[in-house]
Amino acid sequence: MAYFPLEIPVLPHMRDHAFDGRVMFSAAELLHLLAAAVKDLFPGLSGAQAETLFPRFLLLPPETGGFVSVLMDVEAHAEGDVSVKLLNKFQSPSGLSRLREHVRVRFLKEKPMDFSFPTFGEALELSGNFVEIPAEKIYEELVPFGPAYRNIRGNLLLNAQAALARIQAGTQLVTGRFPGVPLVSDAAFHAACVWGQRYHGKVVFPVGFKRRCFQAETKPEIPYLCRVMPAGTDRETLIFDLWIYDLKGMPCEAIAGLRMADVTDGRIQPPLWVREES
Repeated sequence: MAYFPLEIPVLPHMRDHAFDGRVMFSAAELLHLLAAAVKDLFPGLSGAQAETLFPRFLLLPPETGGFVSVLMDVEAHAEGDVSVKLLNKFQSPSGLSRLREHVRVRFLKEKPMDFSFPTFGEALELSGNFVEIPAEKIYEELVPFGPAYRNIRGNLLLNAQAALARIQAGTQLVTGRFPGVPLVSDAAFHAACVWGQRYHGKVVFPVGFKRRCFQAETKPEIPYLCRVMPAGTDRETLIFDLWIYDLKGMPCEAIAGLRMADVTDGRIQPPLWVREES
């Protein structure tokens, strides 16, 4: 186990990631930054991720620009995997300096061989009745982030079995040293959040996932299709699987066992119009 310093850039677009009166780094961008840093240390890793947790938000400082200094707690495993915790120093009420964990992830040496994607035709299927919610309404009333994070395009389609989202992210990148655009998966989390508001009456945020695998690199300004499927519940946590494809049907990214939870303890409720019973 070893500690490595990491400087997280505070970029202007990150101010758009505000919720409940706080401005925080997005989980997708933090993971992207960690992946790039770990890839520099261990270039043989596959890029696949597992056993990931987001225990608490990492807040942005009041000033724009500069960096947030954090620590990576890195543990290399015998089989070649690497576990990383993102830690931030804070001062306790007693005046002691302590470390607070914000992200935990295991980077895999080998890409999982049993990670399958539905066919593109299966991903597009949404049988039975469904509702359509315009992206403008999603970002005005359900997931009220600023412009940089409004990356669901057109109408989100959803029923109790799944949600289908068209996603197109801009050029905002934490780093170009790790493939892909983090705001594509960030928008997929938004689709899961809307599904949770409609069918469970909860405003849920990502708190972790079981596994994540990449098949092709996502790029800025390119449209993608995401299928989000509920995969169960665990106490107060909603669980989803999701798959991201380009519009030619090429699989790009999958997340299994995405865990979404209400981080406000019920203080913030979905509007009545979006709930299934309304």
